[in-house]
Amino acid sequence: MPYLFAYLLYYVMKWPVNPSGKTPELQISNSWVPCMLHVYWVLHTIHVILAGYALWRWWKQTRILQEETERTETEYTRTSLPQLTPVQTNHQSPISDIRPLTSGLWPLAIQLAPWALLALLFYIPGVYLEWPSDPWEHLRRINEWRILDTVGAHSSWIKSSYFIPYSLLSWCIGLRQLFWLDFYYTGICLLLCWQYYRFSRACGLGERASMVFVIIQALLFGNNIFSFYRYYGISSSIYAQLGAVALTRIVLQFAARGTILGTILQEETERTETGSSSTPLPQLSPVQTNAENTVLQKATKLTKDEDIPLAHESGNARPLNVHRSAFSVERSPIADLHPSTIPPLPPYPLSLKPQIIPLITAVTCLLALTALNHPQGLGIAGLGIAAVIVWRLIEWKRSALWWLIGGTLVINALFLWLYPRPAIIETYRAQGWLNA
Repeated sequence: MPYLFAYLLYYVMKWPVNPSGKTPELQISNSWVPCMLHVYWVLHTIHVILAGYALWRWWKQTRILQEETERTETEYTRTSLPQLTPVQTNHQSPISDIRPLTSGLWPLAIQLAPWALLALLFYIPGVYLEWPSDPWEHLRRINEWRILDTVGAHSSWIKSSYFIPYSLLSWCIGLRQLFWLDFYYTGICLLLCWQYYRFSRACGLGERASMVFVIIQALLFGNNIFSFYRYYGISSSIYAQLGAVALTRIVLQFAARGTILGTILQEETERTETGSSSTPLPQLSPVQTNAENTVLQKATKLTKDEDIPLAHESGNARPLNVHRSAFSVERSPIADLHPSTIPPLPPYPLSLKPQIIPLITAVTCLLALTALNHPQGLGIAGLGIAAVIVWRLIEWKRSALWWLIGGTLVINALFLWLYPRPAIIETYRAQGWLNA
């Protein structure tokens, strides 16, 4: 969105696009205004810094979770499991079997490996430039910015994202540009895959199922014999698709309030924000299971006591909530179930709050991003939002499903009655595209 805002501002004000090649009038009247290319460079730098900080925080958080998991396993073995006989101690425990897999950089590698392999899936073929094909026109629109002074002078200025690859590759031309364009193409394809990953998580799928969905759509998302990613990787259409998918996801998260899906999303957010480990404990023997059940019964009794400590947040005392997922297989440390050590639940997630203003703001921005890259993205977003509305109607009232089916049949019947032989079908037959 910062790129789009800068783009529209320079279009309205007719400020210069490039540092060189400006007309004398622009040089005199706008000598104090930096060119849009330099503004994009500043935005690139800011985003690189923020991305590095986000990756560092993610790595640090993952390390904390690993240390917490190892500490929990050790504490759980020491306090909850029955004492083993000398014969039993000769056999390695299940926890020690999995510890090498849950320590060090191995979990990070496991999480990053699918995305690295997906990046190779895009990078190895590279940018699609078979002649003749639309990607040559997309490449021309990128390089057209080299000879222009203002935004409005571009032949496809309404598609704003062509300036982004130009701002990244304005320093090179020819085969060198094609070499670096492969990296840009890989990056933007991964961004769209990341939006599809977030969308599948918003639908209630787990991490592994969402990754499978991402791989499937990366392989099968296309038209006829060519892939959407291959054919539109350097065009503005991929930005329109980014906006459409993000818009559908945000509307889905808002519409999920009060449903089973909304509960799942809220619990997922709680687990993420409280830092509870998602590493399942090893399979326990019947003796170990009985010991675990004893601990859980004690923990459950603690939640029923009247004397529950108060958590002071922002000066207001309120009852300390017990994390619900602490009593499932994938739970917070069992050894830390004492009420004084259980953290309070985080505030209700922003994406699930019944607030209209944040929703309207996000929808408006994403509609602008989609419309100013390809108008077909609005139709795709409309279909996604319509699907969310249909799902929400069925969740609200099951009988709505039959009304929707009946309405669909009626609309199709009316269309066939009003247009029994559409003119476009006759045109296709005359040109030999359809047989008799």
